[in-house]
Amino acid sequence: MPQVFFAHRQLNGESGHDAGRALLAQLYETHVGGLLPLMAVTALGKPHFEHSSWHFSISHTKHHAFCVLCDCPVGVDAEELTRRVNPGLAERVLSPGEKAQ
Repeated sequence: MPQVFFAHRQLNGESGHDAGRALLAQLYETHVGGLLPLMAVTALGKPHFEHSSWHFSISHTKHHAFCVLCDCPVGVDAEELTRRVNPGLAERVLSPGEKAQ
């Protein structure tokens, strides 16, 4: 069974990026121990820890930030319920299996 840890918070004048990074640091310190490992970015632009078996994902909306930390590959995405989204977006971002669901 994977170890999965999740945190979120409302943005209070800070950027979603900064809030997401703070949540990641909090989760890592609490559940793994110590400071965040060095991070790098894959060729596709996904950030990851350089020398760690832990995986993370951060997402934010206009009002909230979310972070998940896991010992297996993981992803989180968040959208405001009031955000208008072009249905064509699904063609660009969903896998065939996700679209079938």
